[in-house]
Amino acid sequence: MLQNNGRVSSNLLIALDESNHGRNYPEIRCATFSTHPQDSKIHKKPMFEKKSRTDQCLFANFSSRDYSFLYLFGRDFEMVAPRDLWGVVSASLSYDNVRENVSEFKIFEYFIDGENKGFDNPIRTKDIISEMIGVEKERVRVTYKAKLDELMFIANLSDNMAHYWFRKGTPKRIGKNPHQKGLLINKYLR
Repeated sequence: MLQNNGRVSSNLLIALDESNHGRNYPEIRCATFSTHPQDSKIHKKPMFEKKSRTDQCLFANFSSRDYSFLYLFGRDFEMVAPRDLWGVVSASLSYDNVRENVSEFKIFEYFIDGENKGFDNPIRTKDIISEMIGVEKERVRVTYKAKLDELMFIANLSDNMAHYWFRKGTPKRIGKNPHQKGLLINKYLR
């Protein structure tokens, strides 16, 4: 559950990562939502170990934060152009949290773990998020950074949560999970 304490001036921080387990499907992408400014501090040196949290410790971090995840299958990668994928995934994972809190935050700040490989264009990702969610472009910020899950606390939480659902997800457990989202696809189909 997100806690904003009624401060309209604060940002909603959204960190995204994937399960990074190779080309086997499904792939899990996860978003962590926070209103704690310290959660988005990017350290100069790695501060957080990957996959170091126990399940209990991982979930304890979400008492004042929220998360969502989705599964991507081979067909999803075929349906959405690579240059649009992070934009569509970001909008899909954050749609409910942003729409429910659109008047409570001035800025929706997305941090995506990974290198900007040319087709991961922050401006295009921002445009897709803005259009799909219905938030003004000026209120959306997008940052791509390699190794973000080792440098930023909420990116590390997203990484760990993606790995958790990859390891522990069963159709029965996942089918009843309110944090699971579907891929929102509209005009971004190939």
